[in-house]
Amino acid sequence: MNLDDLYTVDDHDNGAEMQVENQVGKKVDMYLTVVGIDSKKWQNLKSKAKRVISDDTTVEEAAKILSDAIIGWRNVEHKGKELKFTRENAERLLVNAPYVIGQVIRFIINRENFMKG
Repeated sequence: MNLDDLYTVDDHDNGAEMQVENQVGKKVDMYLTVVGIDSKKWQNLKSKAKRVISDDTTVEEAAKILSDAIIGWRNVEHKGKELKFTRENAERLLVNAPYVIGQVIRFIINRENFMKG
């Protein structure tokens, strides 16, 4: 067995594309690129991320933490125009559509989302 076949950090660092669902669970034509649980970035965020699932964390705090795990997007528009990806814009999305926070967390922790081939 080749060790390279077991390594996951690089794939998780590169991120994977998550299709966003609206508030009733219907997939929409919007995609976030998110790092995985084995990524170096997530490992650095892990202690902060544990607070995201606690009951006393506000949406604003959760959005600030999780926006660092989003590294890109496509098909995101605001007021009819393409919206450039920035961490601040990702945070604004999560604050104003808090149901996406749960989607991002579930996507990050599912290693299958980051498997190639």
